[in-house]
Amino acid sequence: MSLLLEGKEPLWLPILSGSMAPSLLPGDELFIDPGMRTPRRGSIAVFYSRGTFFSHRILFSFKWGKKLYIFEKGDANDSARLIPAGKMLGTVLKVRREGYEADLTTEEAVRRSRKLAVRSFLKLLRIRRWT
Repeated sequence: MSLLLEGKEPLWLPILSGSMAPSLLPGDELFIDPGMRTPRRGSIAVFYSRGTFFSHRILFSFKWGKKLYIFEKGDANDSARLIPAGKMLGTVLKVRREGYEADLTTEEAVRRSRKLAVRSFLKLLRIRRWT
């Protein structure tokens, strides 16, 4: 975990929770590039906040004054959070599940991720649970 916090080199980390199901499941491994900290709609990022690491989808980002904020949500969650961009540790580039590896940087994967972000945001508007 210290390698991720230091942000020096890409690494594989396991998923421990189901907050991103069905896209990511407990036991999946994420290939994270700490050098990629530019928030992009739809991409899955790893964050560190309140003493915890977690991976969620970026719904959108925006600047407020001089600070950049990210609106993030787990695919399986009914709520989302606004978090300072400085809490983002890197972007997930690949997912490994049961020996198979998926590249999340392909054109098709990026298009699907963006659609999931829009769908997630529209679902939030119906639920109206923001923390």
